[in-house]
Amino acid sequence: MNDFDYQIVEEAAKELYIRALCDLPPDVRQALRKAYDRETKPGARAVFEAMFKAIDIADRDKTLLCQDTGLPIYKVKIGSDFAWNGYEIKTRLSEGAKRATQEFPFRGSSTHPLTRVNPQTSVGPGLPVVYYDFVKDSDCLDILMAPKGSGSENMSKMHMFYPADGVKALKKFVLDAVIESGANPCPPGIIGVGIGGTADLVMRLAKDAIMRPVGQRNPDPMVAEMEIELEEAINATGRVPWAWAGRLHPGCTHRDRLHPHHPKSRGSEHSVLACQARQGHRPPRRQRRVRLLTQEAHTMAQYHLQSPFSEEEIRKLKAGDIVYFDGLLFGIRDLTQIYMFDQNHEPPVSLAGAPCIHTAPSLRKVGDKWEKICVGTTTSTRMERFTPDLIGKYGVRAIIGKGGLLKGSLEAMQKHGAVYLAIVGGAASLETQQIEEIEAVYWEHLHPEALYQFRVKNFGPLTVAMDSHGRNLYDEVRDEALQRLPGIYEKLGV
Repeated sequence: MNDFDYQIVEEAAKELYIRALCDLPPDVRQALRKAYDRETKPGARAVFEAMFKAIDIADRDKTLLCQDTGLPIYKVKIGSDFAWNGYEIKTRLSEGAKRATQEFPFRGSSTHPLTRVNPQTSVGPGLPVVYYDFVKDSDCLDILMAPKGSGSENMSKMHMFYPADGVKALKKFVLDAVIESGANPCPPGIIGVGIGGTADLVMRLAKDAIMRPVGQRNPDPMVAEMEIELEEAINATGRVPWAWAGRLHPGCTHRDRLHPHHPKSRGSEHSVLACQARQGHRPPRRQRRVRLLTQEAHTMAQYHLQSPFSEEEIRKLKAGDIVYFDGLLFGIRDLTQIYMFDQNHEPPVSLAGAPCIHTAPSLRKVGDKWEKICVGTTTSTRMERFTPDLIGKYGVRAIIGKGGLLKGSLEAMQKHGAVYLAIVGGAASLETQQIEEIEAVYWEHLHPEALYQFRVKNFGPLTVAMDSHGRNLYDEVRDEALQRLPGIYEKLGV
């Protein structure tokens, strides 16, 4: 083993990253189909159908399911009989992740935390994240890859309890974390929970927990029963918890969803609980509801519009309606709007009447032309502070994204005549197919958060989640969930 070819590690790191982004494992596909078969709400079934179309497109075209390629995480298991050079393994994993990003190519998700400069490599100080473990009586090197997107990572919660708080506090914490997450991550999803240990360890345990194939239970009967209780309680809220993007290689090894850890060291007098979401189309076993699109207070209508939109057209739309459109679409994201509003750069093109989608797409420039690789959406709430002015000052008629916006944006929609259109998260391969042309990329130095001008055909399905009449489906679903909580708490015994 001393002459082991570490180029194998580099190639594996590259291929695993690409496969994890393009190929949905069989257990996940099966779980999605079962959830669809159980669903009765037309709006919820439409969400699943969009996901299935996206999966079919990714399979056919060998392309990304979603533009959110995540931060690369590698879990490396090293056999006791495997002679290894740790530094060489780490170096090769980094080079493999970088090559995947640049050779596929796809958008790198790593940015400087302060300047937001994106090197378009997916690697840098501290990246990729690498976890090591060791296996007795083995001469194997086992690598598992998980791309972790920020849509779900932003929903991570950690809390330190006193021992006397007990299991009741644990259950309440998990349930409350789901309620708080709202629709920010893409539906449906898996929740990973870690219990015990130090703050840093418990967050890793929560990541370990989301890496188990759908349908497997924790080998500890008590913990397995708790998993069932929590799944049923979460789905009873009617919320859409967690998100997609970090699919796992189907050949990975053992993965726990709920992982108790009992530290032996002195001073471990507190129990720590961490709750994380896994980004991926991996629904909990009993996931039954995707409720965001089912809260119709009137007969749901379907519209096919031409962009740019008029105020009259937009004010006809009501919460719950379904929209498709042709024509102009602008892509924007955090850095785009920081450049506009904080750094005082006027857009080089009129946004009046146009829809804007929150995106940082994967594109490739060939000569003077930009080619699409994968264009999807991202969580909208982090761009709330820009949206009232985007609507009021620049005349944007529709914001497209996932997770919704807040009160200030809703008020601007009412005042100026605009809507928020919810798109199916995690279905970027479908959305990419609906983009006919990339007409222009403005402020190229900001790529992948530049200002993009797309020409689209039959873009959708989009659900009117916030309308110009003051309705917000996200608030309605949240309020419904809060009304159910006392009964759910009582059933859980918390």
